[in-house]
Amino acid sequence: MISRSLAASAPFARPRNRSGSDGSTTSVAEIVHEARLLLPGQTLSAAQAKWCTPDVLAIYVRARPEDPQAAAQLLAKALAWRQEHEAILTGARIPRWQGDMRVLTRGNTGHPLILMSMCAQPRSSVRVDLVEHMVATLEAAVRGMQDGATTFDVVCDCHGFSIMKNLDPRPGVDAFEMLKHPYRARLRYGFIVDAPSAFGTLWRLASGAVPKQTRGKITFVTREEAVAAIKLCSGPEAARDVEKALTDNRKLGRSPDAKLPSHLEDRHPGLATESSPGGQV
Repeated sequence: MISRSLAASAPFARPRNRSGSDGSTTSVAEIVHEARLLLPGQTLSAAQAKWCTPDVLAIYVRARPEDPQAAAQLLAKALAWRQEHEAILTGARIPRWQGDMRVLTRGNTGHPLILMSMCAQPRSSVRVDLVEHMVATLEAAVRGMQDGATTFDVVCDCHGFSIMKNLDPRPGVDAFEMLKHPYRARLRYGFIVDAPSAFGTLWRLASGAVPKQTRGKITFVTREEAVAAIKLCSGPEAARDVEKALTDNRKLGRSPDAKLPSHLEDRHPGLATESSPGGQV
């Protein structure tokens, strides 16, 4: 199972012009133009324009290489989503943290690793707060990429999972929608650790929104398998960080030194890195 999930990921290519079925050539600039026309007001904000780097645009062009209009539609969905969540993305507003989802560490190849712990879930949550917490964390992971890395890893520790805290499948669907559009092609590996049988119900409901290619990057593993896999793909230091967090979850019921949204940055402009809120679980 682990060897299948650790298949090599090809590096992202720079965007190139694409030829349509009629032999015409559509440039990346034209795809951005078409995407802009699909947005409210048909304009790009400064933050949206800044996000449209060559590497980012390559993701959407490559997703629909033979259909520029479809590529523009995917890009427009991502741009509209970023406009909707711009205050969180830029750090202008701090989310109401829900649990301990955060960027825990970075591997020796420059890939950040996100950890979320089921034992740290609050008793009750507002959907928008959960979404904004995820937004801040995923964006912090992208900021934390180094050495040419363009993807991140996710570890979901199911120790302490409670079905009563997860009766609403929509936050899970929201998470996968983020991976499908604004964070398309950003997931390298996903590890679901020590999942109880009850987790299967939630997974079946949420994973229906996940493209087959993304589902293929996610594996169910034991705690020991997770640590071994992370050591293989991210190095011994990242594996030790994950092992400590998983041990803390089992011994203490939480990670006492959790920093939100990321352990990799002391401060993002406008967004102070905070300790995980207590008294919520």
